[in-house]
Order: sequence, then C-alpha cells, then structure tokens
Amino acid sequence: VVTVDPTRLLVSHPDRLYHKTDTHWNDHGAWVATEQVLIKTAQLLHLPYISESVQIESIKTNGGDLARFLGLKLQIKEHAPVINVVDGLEAKLDSGQSLPYPEMDEKMIFRNKITTICPNAPFPSAVIYIDSFGHVMIPHLARSFQRCTFVRGHQLDDALLETEKAAILIVQLVERKLMAPANQILR
Repeated sequence: VVTVDPTRLLVSHPDRLYHKTDTHWNDHGAWVATEQVLIKTAQLLHLPYISESVQIESIKTNGGDLARFLGLKLQIKEHAPVINVVDGLEAKLDSGQSLPYPEMDEKMIFRNKITTICPNAPFPSAVIYIDSFGHVMIPHLARSFQRCTFVRGHQLDDALLETEKAAILIVQLVERKLMAPANQILR
C-alpha cells in the first residue's frame, strides 16, 4: 500500500484550487492531486513520467453544493478553472463516446462504474475507486491509462478486480473517510 497525500501541495499552491461555492476542489485542484498520483504510479510501474503542459481556462458555472444547500445553485455563479492538457491524447468511454468534459461531475456523478479507453496513454490499465472528489479527476486519469475502470465508492469488488487484471489499483479517499478503520472503508 502506497499513500499519495497532496494536502501540503494543495494548501501551499498559489492558485485557488477549491470552488468558492462548493466543498470540493476545482479542476485545477484535481489536476494538482492527479499529477501526484501519476508521479507515484510511474514509480510503482517503473515507467517514466513526463509532466504535461497545461493550459488553464476559466468558465462560468452554476453554484456548487454549498449554493445547492441554500437553494441557490442556479442563482449563484462562479468562475472556475478548466485544465486543458496539451498532449493530443483523448480518452473515450469504452462505448466509443467522448468524455463529457468539463461537465464530468454533473453528467457522471450518479453512474456507479465507467470504463475509459486511451490506446496511446503512457500507463497500461487501472481500476480506480473514487468518491465525490474523484469525479473531476476522471478526465485527467483516463488520458493516462490505456484502459481505466472507475468505480464510485470504496467497496472493493474481487470479481471486477479479477476480470480487469489491472496493472494498478488506486483508491481515492478524502480525509473524512480516513476517520473510519480501513476494514470499514474498503469492504
């Protein structure tokens, strides 16, 4: 078990990495965390990792979960960063459809499992368990693995792991999950 904890990097970063109207990190924050996961993945798989060139855009979005709690999701808007990685790779859903990026969170949040394909990605395959913070990481991680299965939640599925035979298993957790014993989180 290898732990990647991007907290120090997220806290010390000069840019705003969390939404103003949401408890989750924004796309830039997700990229910072994703890059740390990819660096560790490269080390574990004994493959090189080349930091990718990114362009940051700003888009106007509806309010996030904090605005929704107040019943103001559509009334409160914010400008949020969108990370565009400049490498020419495009991940698609295994059905052949494009990923709905940057609207990933709203369109994918209620799906329990998705699989992505990116034939020219630098890493082989992964199974990645995510929570609500992980949805915004999907486009970045999907472009890094030739085949990647994302599962919502933290109940490890032995049959899925056996079927996928992934090169690496990643479990993305936020701090609030770490208050419970591991055998309760990963069951």
